[in-house]
Amino acid sequence: MIADGCGTTLNCGTCSQPQTCGGGDTANVCGCTPSTCQTLGASCGLIADGCGTTLDCGGCAAPNTCGVTAPNQCGCQPKTCAALGVDCGSTQDGCGN
Repeated sequence: MIADGCGTTLNCGTCSQPQTCGGGDTANVCGCTPSTCQTLGASCGLIADGCGTTLDCGGCAAPNTCGVTAPNQCGCQPKTCAALGVDCGSTQDGCGN
């Protein structure tokens, strides 16, 4: 709704999702303010920005892998003794432990 300059207001309609009125930081214009990796809590991988495009939130430093323990989060899946072919004693789990 905006003033028409003659004492009344005009209803200029609504915006189609994902756009909102003023969403692109311009008053009374349909737009979309995209999310960032930080606002979405994503530390890695690809994720939708809420405006129809995809964000690349980067990768993870070894031995971490993106999404192995939670979506768009860096983490390390420890290996088991059986997966490592070890029957006894101590060995590294592949995650620094």
